[in-house]
Amino acid sequence: MDNIVAYHGDAHTMFNNGSKVKTTNQFFDKVSNPSDLCMFVLADSSAKGCGITPEAQKEHAFLKERLDVYEKRATEPMVTGYDLIKMGLKPSTEFSEMLAHARKLHFSGVEKAAVIKDIAAHNKDTVDRAKVDALLGIETAPSDDYQMGG
Repeated sequence: MDNIVAYHGDAHTMFNNGSKVKTTNQFFDKVSNPSDLCMFVLADSSAKGCGITPEAQKEHAFLKERLDVYEKRATEPMVTGYDLIKMGLKPSTEFSEMLAHARKLHFSGVEKAAVIKDIAAHNKDTVDRAKVDALLGIETAPSDDYQMGG
């Protein structure tokens, strides 16, 4: 149950606010077991003495739908430490920060190539441009700059 109890109130709020997929993806990524959280939220709604109400069913359906989106996104290619090394970066204490940033972008819907470009843009002095280009499978003219979404 790790952090499920602590986060279940946020799940209610996201349903009530009709939160966007980006928000629910980032939320589920913080939760130790998102599937258990969805069941806990349903049980919490039912424990208020009314059984499973139509509103509780809607909330559960909303969370389950968003969980499906999150789980699908989790199977899609994501930047790894190996990718950072292939970009010419040396393992360092900043790796965890870069990977956390990459993961946040990933679950915000940003594709892996765009995340790589973003990391390269923020680390222009330390990446090997030729290695980044090779990782992206592109040929880039020497004057091109990496830009987020570019």
